[in-house]
Amino acid sequence: MTPDDIHQKIREITAQGGYFEITETQVGGAAVSMFKSAPRDMLDVVSAGRQFNDQPFMVFEEYRYTFAQFYSEVDALSAYLQQTIGVQKGDRVAIAMQNCPHWSVAFYAILSVGAVAVPLNSWSTAEELQFLLTNADPACVIVDPRRLALIQACYQTPPWSILVTSQLGEVTRSDHVIVLDAALKAGSALTFEPVQVDPLAAAMIMYTSGSTGKSKGVVSSHRSVAQAIMNMLYLGFLTMSVEGVRDYRGGATSEAALLTVPLFHGTGLISGLLLPAFIGSKVVMLRKWDTERALELIDREKVTTLSSVPAILRDLITSPLRHRYSIESLLRVIAGGAAMPTDLPKLISTELPHASRSAGFGMTETVAVGAQMAGIIYDLYPSAAGIISPIMQFRIADADDREIDRQSDGEIQLRGVTCLTEYWRNPEATQRAFTQDGWLKTGDLGHINSDGFLFITGRSKEIVIRGGENISPNEIEDAAYQNLAVKECVVFGVADQRLGEELAMVVYLHSGSELEEHALREHLAGRLASFKVPRYITLRNEPLPRNNSEKLDKLACKRLCYPEG
Repeated sequence: MTPDDIHQKIREITAQGGYFEITETQVGGAAVSMFKSAPRDMLDVVSAGRQFNDQPFMVFEEYRYTFAQFYSEVDALSAYLQQTIGVQKGDRVAIAMQNCPHWSVAFYAILSVGAVAVPLNSWSTAEELQFLLTNADPACVIVDPRRLALIQACYQTPPWSILVTSQLGEVTRSDHVIVLDAALKAGSALTFEPVQVDPLAAAMIMYTSGSTGKSKGVVSSHRSVAQAIMNMLYLGFLTMSVEGVRDYRGGATSEAALLTVPLFHGTGLISGLLLPAFIGSKVVMLRKWDTERALELIDREKVTTLSSVPAILRDLITSPLRHRYSIESLLRVIAGGAAMPTDLPKLISTELPHASRSAGFGMTETVAVGAQMAGIIYDLYPSAAGIISPIMQFRIADADDREIDRQSDGEIQLRGVTCLTEYWRNPEATQRAFTQDGWLKTGDLGHINSDGFLFITGRSKEIVIRGGENISPNEIEDAAYQNLAVKECVVFGVADQRLGEELAMVVYLHSGSELEEHALREHLAGRLASFKVPRYITLRNEPLPRNNSEKLDKLACKRLCYPEG
């Protein structure tokens, strides 16, 4: 199989009359491609799983759901949101909880009534959660007990209705709070009125870290998310077309996906919920990552697909507990969300020689659509990020946003049907995200080789991606400067074999200060979520390097203190 064979197959399956036929539409005055047969909107997507009725759908701790049971709760919550709380089409409804079946029920119910789903980072501090809720301005918030406690620490009288699940811990009843189980019971006696939505209307707002430190709400339309689901189906069909159907093994008799990353991430939401529900696959959930628990579940539930960040895949494959359990059922191992360590593809191939390996490049801003590859396509260029999706245009640009030869390194810029509509209530950030001629600036550096494979070579923006989580260095620097002993501070990412990148901080203290590293860590821990506290902290006794503009030179600091990073 050659790259030319792959591109010929792509032309065949996207040709006129096929299920993955490509047609054109207009976005911002430019012609872009889209799948002609994709679901019209997310109402079609969320309804697709109803056909699977009594097939198993969700496994989470002591909870086991069939598709019928899942949709029964979706309908009950939809009715309660619409008829009791008064959620209207276009209202925003936030979800702030760890992974559990009720997270998924909430997401589907929100979309079913035509509202906009707003998944929030469940790792947020109280201050961060308050910012997100203020920005989103929801009509209702659906939470777990831990997030409820954070909200109650910020709001004496919350300005919106709050529903709290009991699937993640005991619920302490209080004013302004409705237990989700009670809402489901009440909603089951109600009927929600079906709605119709404009495919270009907002379906969800997912928050991603910005260069200013404040998270930005990425607004994605119904059409964008539906096209992203179709893109995942296309990738699977392309892989099957060139290598044939893979037989189940290890005792598996049907599809089952292990959800290892949060549903508030694009990787978790698309690969771990929306796509499995659309095709009738079982989803096995973890509350949080636990290597032995994951191994046990893969063995017991005969998991066939594992899609996660490289750090988790490494944990699983290299675990000393690995051989206590059978993971022979795994047919697909998909890495995404962070930089791929150079040795991981070989490690996966050695430990799971029968499994199809995958890789991809996408953004929250594109609903994870960009470049992907799997199976024997992956094997052609294991160090690449993938081949270009037929519904995404790529160009390589110089520092002035001028297009350059695609085989030369430059900034990767995108244009396509799944690109964000806007950053919610942030027109300045929206304007900065696009070039004057309408291309989305990714901040990632790379090139496309002569065979049409995308390679990522670096990043021009400062965002650090640690284990799939986007982190703004500015936010951490601001927290450090709140300590009066800190005179100069820079934060940046350094390469990490497990997480892709780790956070590093270099600090110059005021003269006479006796601040020690452990005290600075305690200071940061009191102001930031734990995953934002840098792993590496260097205290220097001389001023930090500056550039010609007299700005602190992060690159020089990195070369000075972490020359191997």
